[in-house]
Amino acid sequence: MVIVTHNMEFARLVSDKIVFIEDGKKLYDGATKDFFCHPTQRIEDFLSGISLNEEKDSIK
Repeated sequence: MVIVTHNMEFARLVSDKIVFIEDGKKLYDGATKDFFCHPTQRIEDFLSGISLNEEKDSIK
């Protein structure tokens, strides 16, 4: 099954593989754990620019 999402907490919980695409180029294709634990600088910038848990953040 392929799911497209910007909800990274959901992606972390349900996926076993992540494909990160930007400007039509595949920047990452691999294990979910590696995506979050060993990100490239671009992935780190992306993750720091969004909330990994938007629902909890909106409650504050």
